[in-house]
Amino acid sequence: MLKVAIWPSHINTSLFEIKEDKGDWTLLFTKEAYSHFKDSGNIWIKKQLDSVAAKKIVSKAREIAIDPQSDSRVILDGVSVNLRLKIDNKESSAEFRSPISGSKEQDFMCDLIGLVKRNIEALESQNYIELLEQYFFDVSPIKEINKNPYRIKLIGGLTISDKEELTSKFETLLSKKNPILDMTNFYSIGRALNECFIAIEKVEGLTVLANESAFSYLKEIDFDSSKVSIQ
Repeated sequence: MLKVAIWPSHINTSLFEIKEDKGDWTLLFTKEAYSHFKDSGNIWIKKQLDSVAAKKIVSKAREIAIDPQSDSRVILDGVSVNLRLKIDNKESSAEFRSPISGSKEQDFMCDLIGLVKRNIEALESQNYIELLEQYFFDVSPIKEINKNPYRIKLIGGLTISDKEELTSKFETLLSKKNPILDMTNFYSIGRALNECFIAIEKVEGLTVLANESAFSYLKEIDFDSSKVSIQ
């Protein structure tokens, strides 16, 4: 049995559990982790797993528990991970924070998140995993997801460090016909980026797909509400 508890700094905690029973492997995932905006309750999603993939994850967890990487960094933000492993009645555990790029801890999280993504279908679950990826991998919170119609997705929280990329993507958006700005998995933004949104407000045919947090932000900066669709 493998349990992996994850504590990200700005979204809800989560718990993944991989269990084996007579050769059958199962993934359990707490539903209370899915939403940044509400507590959905302690309900599990349960999926049968491919045994090869499950054993690979457990093997990598065992390597970390036996020989965790030394880390002297002072980390004030980011994400903490605790894993507990029980094999043949022998228990072991390890804890790490914001794994270093290229480390076995990051490699483990890459495989675990990939395994979960392949085995969940609910949009709420996918959104949570999309937010979680921001904590473990060098991925941008600004994603171009479609060319025609041109569609940009803003994921999680954006800060002043994202301004250059956001400005560049919005400049492309300005030249497109009926573009879409997807803010359905958004939760916060640095106010220095307000001017970026003001610059695209008059784009003809623009549609902004917004969750509640995005809608509140856009309303706050007096963005044209006729272009906003709450999802």
